[in-house]
Amino acid sequence: MKFGTKFNGQVVQATLKSGDRTLPNNSYFHIYVFEGKAGQQVTIEMNSKQIDVNLYLLLPAKEKLIATNDDIAPNNFNAKLTVTLPENGVYYLLANTFAGGESGSYSLRAKIN
Repeated sequence: MKFGTKFNGQVVQATLKSGDRTLPNNSYFHIYVFEGKAGQQVTIEMNSKQIDVNLYLLLPAKEKLIATNDDIAPNNFNAKLTVTLPENGVYYLLANTFAGGESGSYSLRAKIN
């Protein structure tokens, strides 16, 4: 799934569930792809009332993790990243559940300045 200009600020609704790809801890994840420019500030919010969510921002060309957030707090199932992109290129946003086998719906919003 791609974040393009039409998704900038728009909400994406999705569900992490059995059959989705998993990380080594058996947590489900979705990958979103967008192109960014050095110096752009990106804010990404993932919200759910059903699952504890995590966000990871990756720069695959450099095999580098740029940012991660899980907002670990009791009863807080939301995550938010605000980061200034280090270089031009394609970025991957990995949206996943905190615990293995956890499934449920979420909303995702990306704002690229």
